[in-house]
Amino acid sequence: MKKRRIPKIFWAGLILAGTVGMVKMGAFGDFRNNKLVFPTKTVVTVIIDGDTFTLKNGLSFRLAGVNAPDRNVNYEDYLKAKDWLTRRIKDKVVYLEYDRYLDEKFGRLTGYVWLGCESTPKFKPWNYMKKSQNESMPELRENPDGCKAGVMVNEELIKSGNGKFKVYSEWGKLKYQGRLGKD
Repeated sequence: MKKRRIPKIFWAGLILAGTVGMVKMGAFGDFRNNKLVFPTKTVVTVIIDGDTFTLKNGLSFRLAGVNAPDRNVNYEDYLKAKDWLTRRIKDKVVYLEYDRYLDEKFGRLTGYVWLGCESTPKFKPWNYMKKSQNESMPELRENPDGCKAGVMVNEELIKSGNGKFKVYSEWGKLKYQGRLGKD
C-alpha cells in the first residue's frame, strides 16, 4: 500500500482554524457567568437531603459552608434536616449566589440560597473572594442589595440545628464564612 502524506498546509490550516475558533469562543464570555448553567433565580423541585436539592433545570445544588446529617450516620436527624429544607424551599422561587467554588467533587453546584428577597439581589461575583493566590477579600456580613429583608437558607439551617458549619481545609475562605461559622 502506498503511504499517503497529509500536506503541511493542511496542518497549518487546522492550527489556524483551532486558534481562531478558540478566540471566537471567548466572545461568548466566561461559562461561569452563564445563567443556564449557573442560574441565579429558579425553583427547587426535589429535596435530596438536608443540604442538597435539585433545581428546575435538573442540576443538583449543595449549600455552601453547611453539612447536614447523612442518611447512613443518623437516619432520624437526616430525616429531620431533609424535612426542614423541604418545608423551607421545595417548589419555591429562590435566588442562588455562587462563591469561588462553583461546584464540588460530586458535580453539584454549590452556593447560597436566598428567600424572601424584595427584588432581584445584586450579588458579588462568584470570584469576589479571590484577591491573590493566598489572600482573600473581606468576608461579607450583610445581605446583598435587593435581599435586605430576605434570609440566607444556609445560615438558617445552621441556626435551626439541622446542619453544621463545614468548610474544606484545602479551600480558601468563602464569602460568608464568618457569618456561617468560625472565621
